[in-house]
Amino acid sequence: MKNSDTQGPKQKTKQGQSIFSLLKPYSGLIMLLILFALLSNGLNLWIPKLIGSGIDAYSAGKFSYKTIATEFIVVVLIIFLFSFLQSLMQTYASEKVARDLRTRLADKISRQSFAYIQTTEPIPFTY
Repeated sequence: MKNSDTQGPKQKTKQGQSIFSLLKPYSGLIMLLILFALLSNGLNLWIPKLIGSGIDAYSAGKFSYKTIATEFIVVVLIIFLFSFLQSLMQTYASEKVARDLRTRLADKISRQSFAYIQTTEPIPFTY
């Protein structure tokens, strides 16, 4: 293994910012995303309990189709709502982070001297 291979990631963290430092200004949005994901997944875990209670009610002879269907539909609609809100918040947060990165990059490039830009070779994107 080359020495440059072992030093690569360390140099990147010194030069650039970590993903967490980029997300720090958006911690409220990220927490809201996590909350929506937890609520949605938590309700998904409730569906087998509803099915089990329906099976138990059927075994006891007290099965009510309307009750089970209503509970199931309500849980599914709430799961849909939380999943939809999670998707919206995820898109909103990612667009804000991308805009912030573009703004920082444009600001950094605009502070470079014209002579530096003329002498700098572009980095090829082939690996």
